[in-house]
Amino acid sequence: MGRQKIASNEQLVREYFRCLAKDSDYTIELFTNDATIYEPFSKEQRIQGKEAIRYFLKVARMANKGLVRKIDILFNEKDRIEVRVSFARGDTIDGKFQFLTEDFKSPSGTTEKRIKELRIRFDDRSRKKNVSHI
Repeated sequence: MGRQKIASNEQLVREYFRCLAKDSDYTIELFTNDATIYEPFSKEQRIQGKEAIRYFLKVARMANKGLVRKIDILFNEKDRIEVRVSFARGDTIDGKFQFLTEDFKSPSGTTEKRIKELRIRFDDRSRKKNVSHI
């Protein structure tokens, strides 16, 4: 799959969610080899290394099928970006995703952004019921 160079935090975040939604195996390549994900879904709540992350992404991909997402950038610094993502399929829930990024030198010699750490948080209070009016 062809892709563009990822030079900024915002490009990296948008590519992460685009790939996750499209069932792309390329998503794992957005992470450093020693990356860590902190997430609220598993007992350990911490996933480290590409092989463990690969399985997490497979499950996340299935859970994201058919969701409508809206991404708002909360802040964006040199190696850190935090976004609020609203997921909707009937009900809506908001999650905060904090990405710590790292510059990566590709085999072609270009420098690109990669995900070093991802922290995912959901707040049960953010659940909103979509009400249909007839």
